[in-house]
Amino acid sequence: MAAKPIIEQFRQLKPNFEIVVSCTTTTGFCLADQSKHADILIYFPIDLPHVCKRAMKTVQPDIVAILETEIWFNFLHYAKKQFAAAAIVNGRISDRSFADAVRVRWFYKKVFRLLDACLMQTETDAKRARFFGAKAEIIGNSKYDVQLPQQGELDWNAALDLKEGEPLVVFGSIRGEEEENLTLDAIANIQCKVLFAPRHIERAEQILSKAQARNLSAGRFSLGETDARLVILDQIGLLSSAYSRASAAVIGGGFAPLGGQNIIEPLSAGCPVICGPHMHNFRQPFEEGVRTGAVLAAADSAQIARHVQQLLADPARQRAMGEAGRRLVEQHRGSAKKYALRLAALANSPDSKKQGVSEKPMR
Repeated sequence: MAAKPIIEQFRQLKPNFEIVVSCTTTTGFCLADQSKHADILIYFPIDLPHVCKRAMKTVQPDIVAILETEIWFNFLHYAKKQFAAAAIVNGRISDRSFADAVRVRWFYKKVFRLLDACLMQTETDAKRARFFGAKAEIIGNSKYDVQLPQQGELDWNAALDLKEGEPLVVFGSIRGEEEENLTLDAIANIQCKVLFAPRHIERAEQILSKAQARNLSAGRFSLGETDARLVILDQIGLLSSAYSRASAAVIGGGFAPLGGQNIIEPLSAGCPVICGPHMHNFRQPFEEGVRTGAVLAAADSAQIARHVQQLLADPARQRAMGEAGRRLVEQHRGSAKKYALRLAALANSPDSKKQGVSEKPMR
């Protein structure tokens, strides 16, 4: 999703380029396939010398754009052997990744030497990249430029048997058993319709069993069991469109120390956001969201339930939080075009298309 707006902008600048998108997970692959922004979609090659060498000879890229932190030595080594320009875009280095990388600083210095451009989200990310010798630039977060599906693409009132104006709370990207238990405990104390979207949809059946053990009326969206109070969204590609209909969104990944999931989508939809405190992978939108009143932090199930109940009882506050979220997103739009311009410049730069590698591949 972070790549999509960059690709859209890059196509306008370089319409003759063929775009190959790779993913590391089945969920990511399915989502990328649905979004149709790649000419060719593949799985990311395992970082072994013979695998990466074959992948590069097959694709023969002119530019390799690495999203966020997918930094693999052999992949980059053979990209440069293929005379490709290489860049990190929408770059991010988390607290945990940085702490781990510092221990093997010598290795990451070798990796960063293979990059022609290191384009990062924030000053903190740029400083961390510079620690390893990179000439890092601060561009911003391209996820602010992701356009949400139009509200008319799916009628959530009809899909969930909702009356016009009836409240809906979306629990989005709930990740891991700890968060499942915590959020289901909160839902037991919330009296409204809930759309529950696990980060991994293969968890749907286990979540259904947990909900029923709490005496919650629950069903699966894919099976049409939408008359239940708690509907488990077990289909990929629908979650982002639900935020425009929601009265509030509870976003996972931050209730347990997992780094958080994407809160920019509900903010962009004008939906009040509730999330946990462990949001270091989305630190900037989280901290700004709390400061501007678009985001509420909750440490446990009781706080989640209390925040939701208070929002449902106060439509004016819902609207105020939603408008604050929209303003926050609008202030940060434009990064995708800047990334595309820098990639287009690499395509035109003969200096970036040099072999530039002396180290042997890692075995």
